[in-house]
Amino acid sequence: MYLQGSTSVPFPSKLIREEQEEVSDTQVDSSPSCHGRCKKLLPDRSKAARTRANEKLVEFIIKNRGAERHLQAIISGRTPSKWLKEFLKFSRFVTCVETYLEDEAQLDLVYNYLKSIYDSAPQTAPCLADVDSIRFILDVLLPEAIICAIATVDKISLEKAEDKYLKGPVLSKREREEFDMQIEKEMKMKALSLNIQGTL
Repeated sequence: MYLQGSTSVPFPSKLIREEQEEVSDTQVDSSPSCHGRCKKLLPDRSKAARTRANEKLVEFIIKNRGAERHLQAIISGRTPSKWLKEFLKFSRFVTCVETYLEDEAQLDLVYNYLKSIYDSAPQTAPCLADVDSIRFILDVLLPEAIICAIATVDKISLEKAEDKYLKGPVLSKREREEFDMQIEKEMKMKALSLNIQGTL
């Protein structure tokens, strides 16, 4: 097995697990006092707009099967992949990347499609014999498919498409503020927890 010990490589599969843990650990204050003092804001439509734009990427990947030949070539070992190389090496210098698709339904659709491509591949490279198929799909096939889709839909080079993928979604000002507030809240909760443990 290529997986030995622990690794700090922030592949998409690792980020998804961490995000799910954070969501399950986060408690929302729904008390009447909160509703009374909380300012009601209009919904930020930035994420919805990005989700609609990403529908074109999902359609290219699934309906048009636009990246299928490229993915099959990677699975069979005929085409080199930077993502596969780093996945197998577990290099600690791998850039931290998101899954790019923010909508869970879109991500599920693409994942299931990629899984079908992997499961039905007529030929598989020897280096994939012992890998975790879920992580391989999320950390190799998913980035490859999305980058191909971005290049085609946006009519840009693969290099520029990869740069766009690595930068991730462009957040609105309010999204950034909400993210900063969430981070600050989590840091305060951790500090409080450490203080409590220190007094025991």
